[in-house]
Amino acid sequence: MKNNLKDFIAFGKIISVGLVIAGYTFLGAWASGWLTANNYSKWLSLAALIGGVLMGLWQGWLVLTKKPNNRDDKELKDHGR
Repeated sequence: MKNNLKDFIAFGKIISVGLVIAGYTFLGAWASGWLTANNYSKWLSLAALIGGVLMGLWQGWLVLTKKPNNRDDKELKDHGR
């Protein structure tokens, strides 16, 4: 049961990282479109898009490499999982 719970948690992290990356990419694309519509320079529009993607990848990496708390492992042991 403990392995199933850890697998489920890992799967949830992967899905959430994908959503984080997609959200920041969407934000970058929205900002890029707004900048283009308001006649800002094209390099700034491209920088907004690339910045959104890079920010999403960075935040996703932070989520995936975060070490679990010892408290979480202790709670699983206390509940017999």
